[in-house]
Amino acid sequence: LREDIAIAWASPQVWNAGGSEALYVLVASGHGAGVVEGAAAVLRNENTGGEVVIEAIAQLERAIQQGARERRLQAIAESPLERPELLAAIKKASEDGDLQVRVAAMARLAEGKQPGAMEGLVALASPASRVAGRARFALASMGDRRTQAWVEQDLAAADAGDRLQAVTTLAAMG
Repeated sequence: LREDIAIAWASPQVWNAGGSEALYVLVASGHGAGVVEGAAAVLRNENTGGEVVIEAIAQLERAIQQGARERRLQAIAESPLERPELLAAIKKASEDGDLQVRVAAMARLAEGKQPGAMEGLVALASPASRVAGRARFALASMGDRRTQAWVEQDLAAADAGDRLQAVTTLAAMG
């Protein structure tokens, strides 16, 4: 609900009628999913500057670096790579001990054509990796077929979740 409210405040109809001020208060004083969404909304608005932008960047940096995995993944997904501070935070997260965070960060870096990101995802997609399914899906979503043989082998996996992940990944490959 808080995320939806933040998105509504960022809409063009509400922005000039108090939405920008409401987002500033949210971003400057809160934490959680709504704040991450609000910070991302502030950065998506091209007519925003000043303290609210600085605070939005700081909130997203903090969310990427620490806290609950869900918040970290959300912040990684919503951070604009054009902001050097956020790009640096995502690069740091691509070396994180939490492999799910690492896959998400590598996928964002690969989207941004950052050197070594695709190779990092391929390494995380190997059959021995605990996050192989997520890494393979990220690669497939970007049109990379290097892991197709591994995905096809997963179609015969004993676990139904692994088979479903394989089918979804193959669909993403086209």
